[in-house]
Amino acid sequence: MNFEERVIIYEFHLNDTDDQVIQYIRHNKNQTVDNQMIVDSLFLYHRGCGQILVWKLGLVGVAIGTAISVVYRLLALVIYTSKHILHRPVLKFLKNFINSIFTIVISYVVINNFIGIQTFTFINWFIFAIKSVLIVLCIVIINVLVVDRKQLNVIKSLLIKRKKD
Repeated sequence: MNFEERVIIYEFHLNDTDDQVIQYIRHNKNQTVDNQMIVDSLFLYHRGCGQILVWKLGLVGVAIGTAISVVYRLLALVIYTSKHILHRPVLKFLKNFINSIFTIVISYVVINNFIGIQTFTFINWFIFAIKSVLIVLCIVIINVLVVDRKQLNVIKSLLIKRKKD
């Protein structure tokens, strides 16, 4: 089954963004394939680095290599889609990405320093999970209040819309 046949089969499930992506692929099929082949070959190179790191660092080396390759692939896709499909600045993604990383690091530090992982039974793990979720939820709410007021307005409008329905 080729690309056109798949589009015909799934045409009723596609939204406007999907239609734009399909149109772009149809018009730039050769260029898209060439660019993606380059990105994929570099992605495999970074995966290979992870395999080499396994000799020195063991499983930690695999984790580091995989993290590097996934971040590389993520950034390549973001740059490509921002320029060619979404037509929006990459800086908007980078701001959100850095903000998310910051939230994850702060959550990890707070949970490690205040709760610590000293659980040996299922009930203790369950209580630890509840405490962790509450802490992360508080950190995310503070982050949204401080950093991204527009996000808070979007969440408010969604909640108000759900209450009306």
